[in-house]
Amino acid sequence: MSFRRKIFIGFYLFIWVLFLIVIYAYQTDKYYEITQFIAPFLFFFVLIISVVVILSFAIRLKLKGERKDKKALIISVFPFIFLLPLGYNYLQLDKLQETEQTVELSYIAWACDCADWVIPEHAKKYYDNINDTLAKLSMYIEPENDKLKLPDSFYVSGNKIKFTGKFYKEKKFPKHYFSAELPGRAKVFRYTKYEIVKPFYVWTVTHPDSASTTVELK
Repeated sequence: MSFRRKIFIGFYLFIWVLFLIVIYAYQTDKYYEITQFIAPFLFFFVLIISVVVILSFAIRLKLKGERKDKKALIISVFPFIFLLPLGYNYLQLDKLQETEQTVELSYIAWACDCADWVIPEHAKKYYDNINDTLAKLSMYIEPENDKLKLPDSFYVSGNKIKFTGKFYKEKKFPKHYFSAELPGRAKVFRYTKYEIVKPFYVWTVTHPDSASTTVELK
């Protein structure tokens, strides 16, 4: 293998090592926020580079059939093996805990698209949210079907609802959830039914973001 090719493959593997460090850090709660912007970009960049490199070596191997091209092709494909654990983790995201439970949650109107439901006891204990303590304890909810989706008028800070369902095993985002703000992952409770806890308030207009008054639901 020529010196030039060794430099090329070394640079290719260096990019992969950098990518794997970032993508695995992206899976952790500690480094998620730091890597959430660069990880998707790096993924597509490495994917494009890898496709070009692999196709180049594959074409050279077919045309010339040299052993060094075969070796280079194997080396260029080898880093993909380290993505297998990520595939396994991805499959785990949709797995629910076995135990069904009923949890009472309180809504918090954060000034972001973050997880906005929390256990009432946590809301009282960490109301000042020092060091984002309450934010880190917040969670998402996910209806089993569209018929169970909460009306927009229910989203009044302090409202409490009893949800029956199961938690997902891993922190994630609810299904069909998207936000340009790229908020953090959190626990998700998938509910099959719910019951409002009085006193309960609803907005007097269609959408809470533009509402100015609420009324108590008797």
